Amino acid sequence: MPKQETLVPQWYKFFLPQIGNFLFYGTVLAIVAFSELPPLSLENFQLRKELLSGNEKIFREPGFDFSIFKPYLPKKGAVSLFLDFLYHPYAPTTEEFYMAQSYLAPLILNILPDEKIAIIHCSKDSIAVGWMKGEGYRPKIFLADGKYIAEKRS
Repeated sequence: MPKQETLVPQWYKFFLPQIGNFLFYGTVLAIVAFSELPPLSLENFQLRKELLSGNEKIFREPGFDFSIFKPYLPKKGAVSLFLDFLYHPYAPTTEEFYMAQSYLAPLILNILPDEKIAIIHCSKDSIAVGWMKGEGYRPKIFLADGKYIAEKRS
């Protein structure tokens, strides 16, 4: 017995994908159009304006904390850098080291106590003084609590 083929009208084959697209995109458009968005405060627009104008008081570039050292350092060469913790690739201060290197470039920061001049950037004076004593440096310029320019003892 021969199989009977069901005949689908030609218009049905043509319009079925179009109807599916219309339903899908119409639903997405309706969700977007009728969704309730959270209200934006005036402060958000003010912050955007300040950001686009380059206001340094609100938005500082990475490594800006090291700007206090810049006037007292040589323009080129190398200096040692001491942070709260010893440097290793997984230390929490790794990002701080990279930001300092980026901000103070072309000056090269050395994590070893080999250089004649050192930047001491610690959170407390006690940590900074401990680094200086332990590595053979003496304070040359006091900048803030835990922030020094140090010089290698002869």
